[in-house]
Amino acid sequence: MRTYFNSSQFKELHPQLTRLEIHYDEKGDIHGQGQEVFYHQAKNGRVQYAQRKILTDILINRFGSKQELNRRLNALCLCHREVDAKGRDIGDVRADIKYIRRMNGGSFVKPDTAKTISQAERNKRIEELVRIEDMQGIAMTAQKVYQKYGLKFQLDENYTTDGQHLTAHQYTEKRKSDKKLLSTQKQITDNQDRINNQRTQLKTNNKNLNWQYQQYLKLKDELNDRKQKLDKKSDDLNQREATIQSRESELTTLQQQVDSLTKQRQELVERVSVARKQVDDEHQRYLQTRRRREQEEQAVADLTIQKDTLTKLVSDLTKDLATMLKTITTKIKSYVLNELRKASTPDKFDHLNKFYQNKANHNRYFTDEMKNATSEQLVNHELNNKKNNQNNDNRTSNDDLEL
Repeated sequence: MRTYFNSSQFKELHPQLTRLEIHYDEKGDIHGQGQEVFYHQAKNGRVQYAQRKILTDILINRFGSKQELNRRLNALCLCHREVDAKGRDIGDVRADIKYIRRMNGGSFVKPDTAKTISQAERNKRIEELVRIEDMQGIAMTAQKVYQKYGLKFQLDENYTTDGQHLTAHQYTEKRKSDKKLLSTQKQITDNQDRINNQRTQLKTNNKNLNWQYQQYLKLKDELNDRKQKLDKKSDDLNQREATIQSRESELTTLQQQVDSLTKQRQELVERVSVARKQVDDEHQRYLQTRRRREQEEQAVADLTIQKDTLTKLVSDLTKDLATMLKTITTKIKSYVLNELRKASTPDKFDHLNKFYQNKANHNRYFTDEMKNATSEQLVNHELNNKKNNQNNDNRTSNDDLEL
């Protein structure tokens, strides 16, 4: 109790506490009792007693909002409705424990049910909600203290009284009468147990006699059953013998069918072998055809390369001949000009005629040479292609022979 009274939770719930004492009640249990002022200062500066106003502000500050406080008050009101509807009998779960379980499980009141709870009903539960918060704090503190000393703390969750408050004298007298009543009930229970034991013994004796008679009847029935079973077994043996003969006939028929199927399987194996050989031959022919096609494609590629090479060679020869012709023409012009400078005027015309005539002859000569060179290279290239094709045909025929 002292540990909880010095905690921050107790101080938060009781900010205006002026006196607190711990004593024992009439049942011998520890009881804490305090006194609070609950004074509130209004907007006009006047101080007045307002217990619920102070407690409401404390709970709003603890739960975070007015909406959260109303949700908890709705849950507490609903728990009291459930308890009141059934009646508060000893051993039933208390309303505050139902509320704590609902809060721990996150189960709040549905909106439709919350509409049936009035503000006055909620206000009536504000003081109880503060006591429940105190009770939870005390339970958690007690659990820690008990655990420190190796003890186990258990909080009562059920009603242990009928809810009627008694004085110390009334409580003592009631306790004496309860003990006397328990003693009387125990004597009655013991007498009833003895009577029940005697009744049980009589039933046991009667049961033994009935058991012996039943054993006699059972033995008689077993003899009759054994006789019937022997007769039935004899019939079963005759039927099994007939069944065995029928099965032997069926086995003979099945053996003939198996022989027939074995023969059919052998024929199918031979057919599969022939078909597999045909497939292999077709595959070999396909490989030969594919190899020839690849060789032809390679020959076409080689011809394309040779054609490109000849085209480039002809282009290079044409450029070289043009360059040589230009050089020779330049040299001839230079030579003619020098000769003209040396000769007289009448001779210049002769030199010019000779120059143009020689120039024409030179042009025809180089043109014929270029044509002859190009024709000779083309002829050589065709001869090489024929040799290559002949060699490829020879290799193909050799491959066919090997296959």
